[in-house]
Amino acid sequence: MIAFLVGVASAIVATALVALFGQYLPMHIKTWLTTGLSRALHSGIDRVYKDEENAANDILADASRSRQVRILSIRGFRLTSPERPLSKLLSRENSYDLLEIMISPPDSLAATSRAQGFAESALTYGDRVFYLQDVAKSINVLVAASRNNDRIHVRLHQQCESFRLLITDRNLYLSFFPKGKSASTSPVYRIRNDTLLYHAFVAHYSWVRDQQSDECIGYVTVKDGNDMPYQTLISPEQASGHLSDKSWVFVDCRFVLGQAAIGQDSYLRQHIAGAIYADLERDLSGPVIPGVSGRHPLPNKTDFVTSMSRLGIDSSTQVVAYDESSGAMAAARLWWLLKWAGHDAVAVLDGGFAAWQSANLPTTAGYQSVADKVFVGHFRPELVISTDELHAASTNSMCVIDSRASDRYRGENETIDHIAGHIPGALSMPFTENTTLNGKFRSREELMARFDDVRKTESECPVVFYCGSGVTAAHNVLAYTYTYSDVPRLYAGSWSEWINDSGRPIATGQERL
Repeated sequence: MIAFLVGVASAIVATALVALFGQYLPMHIKTWLTTGLSRALHSGIDRVYKDEENAANDILADASRSRQVRILSIRGFRLTSPERPLSKLLSRENSYDLLEIMISPPDSLAATSRAQGFAESALTYGDRVFYLQDVAKSINVLVAASRNNDRIHVRLHQQCESFRLLITDRNLYLSFFPKGKSASTSPVYRIRNDTLLYHAFVAHYSWVRDQQSDECIGYVTVKDGNDMPYQTLISPEQASGHLSDKSWVFVDCRFVLGQAAIGQDSYLRQHIAGAIYADLERDLSGPVIPGVSGRHPLPNKTDFVTSMSRLGIDSSTQVVAYDESSGAMAAARLWWLLKWAGHDAVAVLDGGFAAWQSANLPTTAGYQSVADKVFVGHFRPELVISTDELHAASTNSMCVIDSRASDRYRGENETIDHIAGHIPGALSMPFTENTTLNGKFRSREELMARFDDVRKTESECPVVFYCGSGVTAAHNVLAYTYTYSDVPRLYAGSWSEWINDSGRPIATGQERL
């Protein structure tokens, strides 16, 4: 504790002097002054970088030579660019034994009790809303990184912390952001491993790591790959290694619109060994309200929680959802519902049951039962948009995507709903274009090319997907999440709910972004 306070006090004195006179000094003088003062105070700071970009090469070089890399961050990381150093730390090329990343709010326990010097003088942050949005995006990118690196495990963890800190075996990199600043505009301080301050921060990191509080953050650590959660797609080969894993549940979601019995009949004839069946209309949808709801309204939250408990799912369960092939009917629907309910460890089997059979993986017949578990829903209303919200929104304020076949979108061949056309301003992006002819998802590069124009508008116009009844639109949501890690909004009522009110506008023909 004394070491920590001495080190922090040294850094604060140096930083305070620079902050006081910094506006009158050029950058190289500020850097020299901060480094010189820190050394004079024995803080151990031996280099100051203008910003994260300037520190990138040294950070990556240190990390590549380290067996352990540990990171704490206040507001998350801007990981969307593959060129950022923290993005590169998550790549396959690194061979460290341990990678830990913790993300936490600026008003956390550690910030207010263990490091009051930084919390009061240097750590002046923006509002909590910005923090929550940033952390949500960061966690999504970390999840995507885990999918590409079988040594990275991502889970939610109860934890807290105080400032941006990156610890390698040789050095420690520290940055803190005054209000309105970010990693791209704030200095990064390098601290040697043979100094008091280095060991003080390492001790502080360990203290933070061991805390248990009510503050939930994203937490990443390198594992052997056996307990890594999958959160978008999983291959048959990856999934087959977990057939005997008691913490994994395989759910057969096969369904044929207009022929409700076919899905369960197919399951009873042959299914993945140990899989249980979930029916689109009984388990994954609520009751239809004529003239009000769409054809597959969202299930009542309590009913959905009961269904998931009956399927043997709880907070520790990795769920694998599959259907006959592409995931559109209705594995992606279960995937989305679980995301909506706050359960991230769910993935769709890429290529479905057809791919499983092609790989000659274990199957069985007959009804499969599992022991009930207690599923607790933490529902995320921000993933859904209602009919009233969508109707009230300006066509310029949202990027609305129609996931149906192009001819139905144009109003030329409506075979299911009683009115043809689309929501005015919506763009046509049929869900069938997410996959190849064998039902497997296209590569991220191909999907990025597909969604790129939509993605460019997202900062100004949130993306909303819909379809005929809210089922196949989930396939587009899955593809988009697989590509960018962000989960866009779903208009669950979709076209079949929109057309219930004659006062809602309808368009036909083609529209462009």
